[in-house]
Amino acid sequence: MSSSDEDDGPQLPLPPYVPGFSIYIKNHQAPEPFGPDYGWTPRPAVQIDRDRQWEMDREEFALNHPPIETKPPEGGSIGTSFTITDTKTLHRRGGPQVVVGYLGQDQTTKYILKIFDSVYYRLVEKGTEYDCTLWADKDYATEFWAYSAMMETEALRGMVPDFYGGFTTSLNTRFPGRQRSVRSILLEYIPGENMMTKISRSLDSNGVLQAKLLPPESQRLEVLRQIMTIRETLYFDGAISHRDIYPRNIVIQENNDGNVRVAFVDFNRALIYRPIESVWPFLPFGCSLAKPAGGGDIWGQ
Repeated sequence: MSSSDEDDGPQLPLPPYVPGFSIYIKNHQAPEPFGPDYGWTPRPAVQIDRDRQWEMDREEFALNHPPIETKPPEGGSIGTSFTITDTKTLHRRGGPQVVVGYLGQDQTTKYILKIFDSVYYRLVEKGTEYDCTLWADKDYATEFWAYSAMMETEALRGMVPDFYGGFTTSLNTRFPGRQRSVRSILLEYIPGENMMTKISRSLDSNGVLQAKLLPPESQRLEVLRQIMTIRETLYFDGAISHRDIYPRNIVIQENNDGNVRVAFVDFNRALIYRPIESVWPFLPFGCSLAKPAGGGDIWGQ
Protein backbone atom coordinates (compact mmCIF):
# COMPACT_ATOMS: atom_id res chain seq x y z
CA MET A 1 0.00 0.00 0.00
CA SER A 2 1.08 3.56 -0.53
CA SER A 3 0.84 4.44 3.16
CA SER A 4 -0.02 2.77 6.44
CA ASP A 5 -1.33 3.62 9.86
CA GLU A 6 2.23 3.42 11.18
CA ASP A 7 3.34 6.44 9.14
CA ASP A 8 4.05 9.67 10.97
CA GLY A 9 1.84 12.71 10.65
CA PRO A 10 -1.58 13.70 12.02
CA GLN A 11 -4.55 11.40 11.62
CA LEU A 12 -7.31 12.28 9.19
CA PRO A 13 -10.99 12.03 10.12
CA LEU A 14 -12.30 8.46 10.03
CA PRO A 15 -13.45 7.69 6.46
CA PRO A 16 -17.18 7.11 5.94
CA TYR A 17 -16.62 3.64 4.46
CA VAL A 18 -17.96 1.65 7.40
CA PRO A 19 -20.49 -1.22 7.67
CA GLY A 20 -23.95 -0.13 6.53
CA PHE A 21 -22.63 2.62 4.26
CA SER A 22 -23.93 2.25 0.68
CA ILE A 23 -22.69 3.94 -2.48
CA TYR A 24 -23.72 3.83 -6.13
CA ILE A 25 -20.83 2.73 -8.37
CA LYS A 26 -20.64 3.01 -12.17
CA ASN A 27 -18.15 1.23 -14.43
CA HIS A 28 -15.11 3.31 -15.33
CA GLN A 29 -11.86 2.92 -17.25
CA ALA A 30 -8.74 4.12 -15.49
CA PRO A 31 -6.13 6.34 -17.12
CA GLU A 32 -3.00 4.63 -18.36
CA PRO A 33 -0.35 3.96 -15.70
CA PHE A 34 1.87 6.98 -15.17
CA GLY A 35 4.91 8.17 -13.27
CA PRO A 36 8.67 8.04 -13.85
CA ASP A 37 8.57 4.33 -14.77
CA TYR A 38 6.12 5.00 -17.59
CA GLY A 39 7.60 8.23 -18.94
CA TRP A 40 4.64 10.53 -18.45
CA THR A 41 2.45 12.28 -15.88
CA PRO A 42 -1.02 13.65 -16.75
CA ARG A 43 -0.49 17.00 -15.02
CA PRO A 44 1.97 18.74 -12.71
CA ALA A 45 1.35 18.42 -9.00
CA VAL A 46 -0.40 21.26 -7.20
CA GLN A 47 2.14 23.15 -5.13
CA ILE A 48 1.24 22.87 -1.44
CA ASP A 49 2.97 24.33 1.58
CA ARG A 50 3.97 21.19 3.48
CA ASP A 51 3.96 23.04 6.80
CA ARG A 52 0.33 24.04 6.33
CA GLN A 53 -1.05 21.02 4.51
CA TRP A 54 -3.05 19.79 7.51
CA GLU A 55 -4.82 23.15 7.78
CA MET A 56 -6.23 22.96 4.24
CA ASP A 57 -9.83 22.05 3.46
CA ARG A 58 -9.36 18.60 1.95
CA GLU A 59 -12.88 18.34 0.56
CA GLU A 60 -12.54 21.67 -1.23
CA PHE A 61 -9.16 20.59 -2.60
CA ALA A 62 -10.75 17.41 -3.99
CA LEU A 63 -13.49 19.43 -5.68
CA ASN A 64 -11.01 21.87 -7.23
CA HIS A 65 -8.63 19.10 -8.32
CA PRO A 66 -10.81 16.15 -9.38
CA PRO A 67 -9.57 12.75 -10.61
CA ILE A 68 -8.43 12.33 -14.21
CA GLU A 69 -11.29 11.90 -16.66
CA THR A 70 -11.13 9.20 -19.33
CA LYS A 71 -13.34 8.30 -22.25
CA PRO A 72 -16.69 6.65 -21.36
CA PRO A 73 -16.68 2.83 -21.17
CA GLU A 74 -17.57 0.99 -24.36
CA GLY A 75 -21.20 -0.06 -24.24
CA GLY A 76 -22.21 2.79 -22.00
CA SER A 77 -22.28 3.36 -18.28
CA ILE A 78 -23.62 0.60 -16.02
CA GLY A 79 -24.16 1.07 -12.31
CA THR A 80 -25.28 -0.66 -9.14
CA SER A 81 -25.18 -0.12 -5.41
CA PHE A 82 -22.43 -1.45 -3.18
CA THR A 83 -23.20 -1.91 0.52
CA ILE A 84 -20.34 -2.28 2.98
CA THR A 85 -20.52 -5.13 5.48
CA ASP A 86 -16.96 -5.13 6.85
CA THR A 87 -13.69 -3.22 6.65
CA LYS A 88 -10.24 -4.55 5.84
CA THR A 89 -8.20 -1.34 5.91
CA LEU A 90 -9.26 2.18 6.82
CA HIS A 91 -6.19 4.40 6.54
CA ARG A 92 -6.19 7.52 8.65
CA ARG A 93 -2.76 8.76 7.61
CA GLY A 94 -3.14 8.37 3.88
CA GLY A 95 -3.92 5.58 1.45
CA PRO A 96 -6.67 3.54 -0.22
CA GLN A 97 -9.58 2.17 1.79
CA VAL A 98 -10.35 -1.56 1.50
CA VAL A 99 -13.83 -2.81 2.38
CA VAL A 100 -16.02 -5.91 2.02
CA GLY A 101 -19.60 -5.77 0.76
CA TYR A 102 -22.22 -6.89 -1.73
CA LEU A 103 -23.71 -5.60 -4.98
CA GLY A 104 -27.35 -4.61 -5.36
CA GLN A 105 -29.67 -6.75 -3.25
CA ASP A 106 -27.64 -9.96 -3.50
CA GLN A 107 -26.11 -10.45 -0.07
CA THR A 108 -24.94 -14.00 -0.80
CA THR A 109 -21.79 -12.99 -2.69
CA LYS A 110 -19.08 -10.90 -1.06
CA TYR A 111 -16.65 -8.64 -2.91
CA ILE A 112 -13.70 -6.44 -2.06
CA LEU A 113 -13.95 -2.78 -3.04
CA LYS A 114 -10.67 -0.89 -2.95
CA ILE A 115 -11.42 2.83 -2.81
CA PHE A 116 -8.93 5.49 -3.94
CA ASP A 117 -10.41 8.53 -2.21
CA SER A 118 -7.97 11.45 -2.39
CA VAL A 119 -9.52 13.11 0.68
CA TYR A 120 -7.98 10.29 2.73
CA TYR A 121 -4.54 10.51 1.13
CA ARG A 122 -1.80 12.85 2.24
CA LEU A 123 -2.10 16.24 0.56
CA VAL A 124 1.59 15.86 -0.26
CA GLU A 125 3.03 12.35 -0.48
CA LYS A 126 6.43 12.12 1.18
CA GLY A 127 9.36 11.69 -1.19
CA THR A 128 7.29 12.39 -4.31
CA GLU A 129 6.07 15.27 -6.43
CA TYR A 130 2.43 14.12 -6.24
CA ASP A 131 -0.48 15.85 -4.58
CA CYS A 132 -3.21 13.68 -3.02
CA THR A 133 -5.47 13.49 -6.09
CA LEU A 134 -2.58 12.65 -8.39
CA TRP A 135 -1.35 9.96 -6.01
CA ALA A 136 -4.81 8.41 -5.69
CA ASP A 137 -5.10 8.40 -9.50
CA LYS A 138 -1.66 6.78 -9.78
CA ASP A 139 -2.67 3.99 -7.38
CA TYR A 140 -5.96 3.49 -9.22
CA ALA A 141 -4.38 3.41 -12.68
CA THR A 142 -1.62 1.01 -11.65
CA GLU A 143 -3.95 -1.45 -9.94
CA PHE A 144 -6.59 -1.27 -12.68
CA TRP A 145 -4.14 -2.10 -15.46
CA ALA A 146 -2.15 -4.61 -13.42
CA TYR A 147 -5.29 -6.62 -12.66
CA SER A 148 -6.50 -6.21 -16.26
CA ALA A 149 -3.24 -7.73 -17.49
CA MET A 150 -3.31 -10.54 -14.93
CA MET A 151 -6.87 -11.53 -15.87
CA GLU A 152 -5.63 -12.02 -19.43
CA THR A 153 -2.84 -14.33 -18.21
CA GLU A 154 -4.30 -17.79 -17.73
CA ALA A 155 -1.33 -19.01 -15.69
CA LEU A 156 -2.13 -16.44 -12.98
CA ARG A 157 -5.74 -17.46 -12.39
CA GLY A 158 -6.23 -18.23 -8.71
CA MET A 159 -2.88 -16.65 -7.79
CA VAL A 160 -4.45 -13.20 -7.51
CA PRO A 161 -8.05 -12.16 -6.79
CA ASP A 162 -10.41 -12.08 -9.77
CA PHE A 163 -10.88 -8.54 -11.06
CA TYR A 164 -14.30 -7.15 -11.99
CA GLY A 165 -13.31 -3.71 -13.24
CA GLY A 166 -12.89 -0.08 -12.29
CA PHE A 167 -15.68 2.08 -10.94
CA THR A 168 -16.50 5.65 -10.06
CA THR A 169 -18.95 7.10 -7.57
CA SER A 170 -20.21 10.59 -6.77
CA LEU A 171 -20.22 11.61 -3.12
CA ASN A 172 -22.11 14.54 -1.66
CA THR A 173 -20.07 17.29 -0.03
CA ARG A 174 -20.84 20.01 2.48
CA PHE A 175 -20.89 22.43 -0.46
CA PRO A 176 -24.52 22.67 -1.71
CA GLY A 177 -25.04 21.19 -5.16
CA ARG A 178 -21.45 19.94 -5.50
CA GLN A 179 -20.40 16.30 -5.60
CA ARG A 180 -16.92 14.85 -5.86
CA SER A 181 -15.82 11.78 -7.81
CA VAL A 182 -14.06 8.81 -6.22
CA ARG A 183 -12.54 5.85 -8.09
CA SER A 184 -12.40 2.22 -7.00
CA ILE A 185 -11.75 -1.33 -8.20
CA LEU A 186 -13.89 -4.39 -7.50
CA LEU A 187 -12.17 -7.66 -6.61
CA GLU A 188 -12.91 -11.22 -5.59
CA TYR A 189 -13.32 -11.65 -1.84
CA ILE A 190 -10.92 -14.32 -0.61
CA PRO A 191 -11.99 -15.67 2.81
CA GLY A 192 -8.62 -15.81 4.49
CA GLU A 193 -6.01 -13.83 6.40
CA ASN A 194 -2.88 -12.08 5.34
CA MET A 195 0.40 -13.62 6.38
CA MET A 196 1.19 -10.75 8.77
CA THR A 197 -1.93 -11.53 10.81
CA LYS A 198 -0.92 -15.18 11.09
CA ILE A 199 2.59 -14.25 12.16
CA SER A 200 1.29 -11.74 14.71
CA ARG A 201 -0.76 -14.46 16.42
CA SER A 202 2.44 -16.43 16.92
CA LEU A 203 4.18 -13.71 18.96
CA ASP A 204 4.35 -13.77 22.72
CA SER A 205 3.72 -10.74 24.95
CA ASN A 206 7.29 -9.55 24.33
CA GLY A 207 6.95 -9.76 20.56
CA VAL A 208 9.13 -12.87 20.26
CA LEU A 209 8.07 -15.42 17.65
CA GLN A 210 6.96 -18.73 19.15
CA ALA A 211 7.47 -21.56 16.67
CA LYS A 212 4.93 -23.78 18.41
CA LEU A 213 2.20 -21.23 17.66
CA LEU A 214 2.90 -21.21 13.93
CA PRO A 215 0.98 -23.39 11.44
CA PRO A 216 2.45 -26.86 10.81
CA GLU A 217 5.77 -26.94 8.97
CA SER A 218 4.20 -28.73 6.00
CA GLN A 219 1.73 -25.86 5.55
CA ARG A 220 4.46 -23.24 5.90
CA LEU A 221 6.53 -24.95 3.22
CA GLU A 222 3.51 -25.15 0.91
CA VAL A 223 2.82 -21.44 1.43
CA LEU A 224 6.46 -20.65 0.62
CA ARG A 225 6.31 -22.82 -2.50
CA GLN A 226 3.21 -20.99 -3.74
CA ILE A 227 4.74 -17.58 -3.00
CA MET A 228 7.78 -18.40 -5.14
CA THR A 229 5.57 -19.80 -7.90
CA ILE A 230 3.35 -16.69 -7.96
CA ARG A 231 6.33 -14.36 -8.01
CA GLU A 232 7.90 -16.16 -10.96
CA THR A 233 4.60 -16.50 -12.83
CA LEU A 234 3.88 -12.80 -12.40
CA TYR A 235 7.28 -11.93 -13.77
CA PHE A 236 7.66 -14.36 -16.65
CA ASP A 237 4.05 -14.90 -17.76
CA GLY A 238 2.33 -11.72 -16.62
CA ALA A 239 5.21 -9.31 -17.33
CA ILE A 240 4.57 -7.66 -13.95
CA SER A 241 6.86 -6.97 -11.03
CA HIS A 242 4.89 -6.64 -7.77
CA ARG A 243 7.60 -4.61 -5.95
CA ASP A 244 5.84 -4.83 -2.57
CA ILE A 245 5.91 -8.52 -1.61
CA TYR A 246 5.45 -8.36 2.14
CA PRO A 247 3.41 -10.56 4.53
CA ARG A 248 0.63 -7.95 4.65
CA ASN A 249 0.15 -8.34 0.87
CA ILE A 250 -0.05 -12.15 0.85
CA VAL A 251 -3.46 -13.69 1.57
CA ILE A 252 -3.72 -17.28 2.77
CA GLN A 253 -6.99 -19.19 2.47
CA GLU A 254 -7.24 -22.49 4.35
CA ASN A 255 -9.72 -24.88 2.74
CA ASN A 256 -11.77 -27.57 4.48
CA ASP A 257 -9.66 -30.29 2.86
CA GLY A 258 -6.53 -28.97 4.55
CA ASN A 259 -5.09 -27.40 1.41
CA VAL A 260 -4.16 -23.74 1.26
CA ARG A 261 -4.54 -21.12 -1.45
CA VAL A 262 -2.04 -18.27 -1.54
CA ALA A 263 -2.79 -15.05 -3.42
CA PHE A 264 -0.93 -11.77 -3.91
CA VAL A 265 -2.84 -8.51 -3.39
CA ASP A 266 -2.07 -4.76 -3.45
CA PHE A 267 -0.56 -3.98 -6.83
CA ASN A 268 -0.43 -0.19 -6.53
CA ARG A 269 3.38 -0.28 -6.55
CA ALA A 270 3.60 -2.80 -9.37
CA LEU A 271 5.58 -2.25 -12.55
CA ILE A 272 3.61 -3.32 -15.63
CA TYR A 273 6.00 -3.94 -18.49
CA ARG A 274 3.49 -4.25 -21.34
CA PRO A 275 2.61 -0.55 -21.77
CA ILE A 276 6.16 0.76 -21.35
CA GLU A 277 8.15 -0.92 -24.11
CA SER A 278 9.13 2.48 -25.51
CA VAL A 279 10.34 3.64 -22.10
CA TRP A 280 12.06 0.43 -21.05
CA PRO A 281 13.46 -1.04 -24.30
CA PHE A 282 15.36 -3.75 -22.42
CA LEU A 283 12.76 -5.88 -20.70
CA PRO A 284 13.46 -8.57 -18.08
CA PHE A 285 15.03 -11.73 -19.47
CA GLY A 286 12.35 -14.26 -20.33
CA CYS A 287 9.47 -11.84 -19.77
CA SER A 288 6.41 -12.63 -21.90
CA LEU A 289 4.95 -9.66 -23.75
CA ALA A 290 2.19 -11.32 -25.75
CA LYS A 291 -0.62 -8.78 -26.10
CA PRO A 292 -3.71 -9.98 -24.19
CA ALA A 293 -6.73 -10.76 -26.29
CA GLY A 294 -9.07 -8.32 -24.55
CA GLY A 295 -6.66 -5.45 -24.01
CA GLY A 296 -7.52 -1.78 -23.87
CA ASP A 297 -5.84 1.45 -24.92
CA ILE A 298 -2.50 0.80 -23.25
CA TRP A 299 -1.95 -2.24 -25.47
CA GLY A 300 -1.77 0.00 -28.52
CA GLN A 301 -5.15 -0.89 -30.00
